[in-house]
Amino acid sequence: MDPLTRPLFQSAPFPDRKVEHRMVSSSFLASIAVVTNMFSESDALNSIGFAKSERQLMDQTIYRPAFYRFTLRPSAHRNVLIDFSDDITGKCYFIVGIINTEASDSFLLEEWLRLRGLVFEVSPCLLFTQAGTEQERLVRFVAFLEQEFSTKEMRDILSGKSWVHIPFDWDY
Repeated sequence: MDPLTRPLFQSAPFPDRKVEHRMVSSSFLASIAVVTNMFSESDALNSIGFAKSERQLMDQTIYRPAFYRFTLRPSAHRNVLIDFSDDITGKCYFIVGIINTEASDSFLLEEWLRLRGLVFEVSPCLLFTQAGTEQERLVRFVAFLEQEFSTKEMRDILSGKSWVHIPFDWDY
């Protein structure tokens, strides 16, 4: 059976909780193909290792719907995780994490933006909250990633030259 269309099962840490098993929708599979193609055409993403990225469909859990993970390794001790999700209602969104494997520390791209004082009325990561076609929303998201990954501060973080510890904000 094709791993992208198999039922997604949960090995829950709480066996008494039921998780609705579902197939990954054909529209989500099509979106994964579009996202992969758009990422592969991005110079900024290719400069941090998209061409060699690991790609994996992750099963849904009781906490989160199924998602497709792109793992980029821009330098020896840095990983960039870009998770593309589609919830049960078909709402697509991204979660972008930056990981310092040497220090066992990480932050979400949106936390980084808040630390720099950038707050968006509509998050570029929440595609379903934005106007336009899916293609237009994806183009804007890729442009957003290209802009953020091209800043000097982020290039230094991704190259391993610097790191910023961002404490988790329990109140956000």
